[in-house]
Amino acid sequence: MSEPTRPPLSSHLIAGTWRFTVVALLGFAPWALGGSWFYRNIGEIGLYSVCLAAFLFGALLLLPPLLAGEQRYRRTASSIIPAYTLYAIIWCGCWFALGGKLGEWIGAILGGTAFVLFCAWRLGRPPALFIACLIFVSVHAGGYFAGDAAMTWCKAHAFPKSIGMWAWGLCYGLGFGVGLGYVVAVCQQAKDKAKDKAKD
Repeated sequence: MSEPTRPPLSSHLIAGTWRFTVVALLGFAPWALGGSWFYRNIGEIGLYSVCLAAFLFGALLLLPPLLAGEQRYRRTASSIIPAYTLYAIIWCGCWFALGGKLGEWIGAILGGTAFVLFCAWRLGRPPALFIACLIFVSVHAGGYFAGDAAMTWCKAHAFPKSIGMWAWGLCYGLGFGVGLGYVVAVCQQAKDKAKDKAKD
């Protein structure tokens, strides 16, 4: 009996994009729906912590189907969840330490690279690891800064502030989701090739 065919890269990109976009909207919800309340009562760090919890909850619900094989929820909890937590901690650290565009860019580069490296460690190391990092950081940062621009545009055109926040979440989710789908695909492909090589 032949081995099951792995879904093509395009399938991973589509699934990663729409699934993480939903996760991102959940993660941005505390900010968009109650940002002022959270700022007043638990501060900026508290708000970021609540948003991270919402991200992780959504990720655990929606991202396991991206992984092939059995025990997808357990494997998501031991790979994508801690990878995203590490990314968020690094990004927030850069933001609070440096602020402004510099903090955002450094956070995107360092946090995005950490995300890919952790996924590679847990899911399979792609041969072109540097390329995987470069692609992920580029599309993730593209989505993030497109969201920033979308929020600025909404503000300039007198849309409610919450609309700009949702627009940012949408753009961020699309960019990160494309990168996530790509990273998961190449990591799992690398793991499959390593297994096949071990059988020879």
